Amino acid sequence: MATPSAPPVLSTPDRHFLEDPTPAPKPRNAPRLSDGELLITYEIERTVREIRQGRWLRIALQFPDEMLVDAPRVFAALDRRLKEARKSDATGQVGASVPHGEAPVHDAASGKQLENKIGSLEIPEAGATGGATDSEEERLYILADTSYGSCCVDEIAAEHIDASVIVHYGRTCLSPTARLPVIYVFTTQPLPLEPVIQAFQEAFPSMDERVVLMADVTYVNHVQRVYDALHEIGYTDVFKTAVIHSPSSPLPNRTVPAGVEEGKEELG
Repeated sequence: MATPSAPPVLSTPDRHFLEDPTPAPKPRNAPRLSDGELLITYEIERTVREIRQGRWLRIALQFPDEMLVDAPRVFAALDRRLKEARKSDATGQVGASVPHGEAPVHDAASGKQLENKIGSLEIPEAGATGGATDSEEERLYILADTSYGSCCVDEIAAEHIDASVIVHYGRTCLSPTARLPVIYVFTTQPLPLEPVIQAFQEAFPSMDERVVLMADVTYVNHVQRVYDALHEIGYTDVFKTAVIHSPSSPLPNRTVPAGVEEGKEELG
């Protein structure tokens, strides 16, 4: 991949000079998400699946200030779904012990896998609780004030509770972590389409102008919709990016056109 001779044009328009892009915390009387919206916005099912696949037991949940209002409900939703998953495993439901997309874990000695499966179905002794033991239960922790900006993963705060993984919510710079694995949940935020298209047309009046379409990670799910709308009204040379974990990319953590990838052309 060729190294650009100049940085891409990613400057903020001067009319936004000194504006802080950090979203303000939600007021206490703001409309709260419905249970269904919460599951979608915070990707509860995917998070539970990745926690189970990683077999992590101590999970740190890192929220930016503006999402802390939803933190208790997200905690409760994750806790409930993790308990349901453990219960499914303990009752020996077909396929429940191996999450979707994960190969079964084999012991070094052949034949141990079947033995382990049978052992998981043993009837507990009198007085014992059913399902997983305390040592097997996932434990969730909501991190309080973080040591860095909210876009950075706070490994220091997570290590205070001996976390084995961090679930990071909201905006992120996708900087590599040194010690702990991270589950990124960008969240899904609403975006009115018409003002975006209008602003794009004002900034790029020529329909054949070459434009790379990017979005902050909390709005990446809208990129395709914006791209389709621009293509429909006649823009012919717009490239839509996707989020990747590649800080060395010419557009950090974003895909680039094939010509740039192959070193045949430059951004800018």
